[in-house]
Amino acid sequence: MKEERLSHTAVLLLAFGGPRSLDEVSWFLKRLVGKRPSGSQIEALKRRYQLIGGASALPEITLRQAKALEERLKEQGQPLEVYIGMRYGRPLIAETLEEIRRKGTSRIILLSLSPYRSPFTSQGYFEEAKGAAAHWEEGIELVQVDDWYAHPSLCKAWAKRISETLGEIHKGEEETPVIFTAHSLPLKMASRSPYVKQLEETIKGIIEITGPLYWYLAFQSRGREGEWLEPR
Repeated sequence: MKEERLSHTAVLLLAFGGPRSLDEVSWFLKRLVGKRPSGSQIEALKRRYQLIGGASALPEITLRQAKALEERLKEQGQPLEVYIGMRYGRPLIAETLEEIRRKGTSRIILLSLSPYRSPFTSQGYFEEAKGAAAHWEEGIELVQVDDWYAHPSLCKAWAKRISETLGEIHKGEEETPVIFTAHSLPLKMASRSPYVKQLEETIKGIIEITGPLYWYLAFQSRGREGEWLEPR
């Protein structure tokens, strides 16, 4: 019975997404802001992506994560297919869900690669997935995995990286600062979600392993209009 259930189960990794080439920048920006961007906005964003190789690294990283998870599950006797779906990139969440559906899957595990909840991150990913599946006539079960921001394995992995890096840095008389960064959110959106609190809980879990750190929490990638989370 367990093997039969696993054979009809798939895993879908949900992520933010990004343009895979400069040709996708216009489409990406339109989907992100919800309206047709101006030519100057498109060119400005293209220049930023040119500085990092002409594309977002996130789609390729997400694909590697999916393959690694699929291999690990297979090693543990759970040979599940692992897919990826992007909110602002290809393949879109709805596109991947339709692909999984056509294969006769009866259970889809939704795992957000952003553990922090807000309408812009995991909450938005899950809502989009559920909205895409709302019209399905089949009784396909969607299982949501979220709020893993303070999972011991996550905190342990970050603590290990931080400790290794600090060990490689020559320390002077002053303690080396550690800056934790996250995507900024509009203040109104942040005030209605546990986003910042969950970030702080991750940091707390890391410090419980590393010991005291001289740390800051800062935000990047803020929008041009309105008030956003700070400091930058």
